[in-house]
Amino acid sequence: MNVAELSEMVGAEKRALDGIVRKLSTEQLRRPASDTPDVPYEGKTLPLDQADQGREPAAGEWTIKDVLGHVAAYADAQRRALAAGTGRGHEDVISFEQYQAWNEQQYELRRRRTPSQIVAELQENTARFLSLVKSLHEEDLIKTMQYPWPKQGTVHAFILECMEHQRGHREKLGKLVG
Repeated sequence: MNVAELSEMVGAEKRALDGIVRKLSTEQLRRPASDTPDVPYEGKTLPLDQADQGREPAAGEWTIKDVLGHVAAYADAQRRALAAGTGRGHEDVISFEQYQAWNEQQYELRRRRTPSQIVAELQENTARFLSLVKSLHEEDLIKTMQYPWPKQGTVHAFILECMEHQRGHREKLGKLVG
């Protein structure tokens, strides 16, 4: 994929996630993400990347708002890493060694925020990530970068991995809201 195709993919994913958010009422945002038996948000955890399978869940029961907060937190960390990896970074890079510990920390930071604050953060962070992807040059895609988690790879592979993570959450949320 080239920059234009990646930009379209990131934009399409953002539009799909925004569409789900528009369908949600404040009450739905506070509903546990595990309310519906056929939705894969089981118990008290988020379905994490394959590397995270089998890790202990974060404390407390995750609501739909918490899941959106999780996606917002990752969008921010991913944007900062991408900016640093392409030489456009002017903010501190967020990095973590343990997925679950970082997820729990982000959960604690956001759990008292209102649904509208979480939605605003999500929309801002995903828009900023999209804007950065659109600003890339073709030669940026082959640069090797450090991901926020313990991994390195090309900018291209990083963007694809970011979208896979977001898509997984968006698809599961979509099942909740219909």
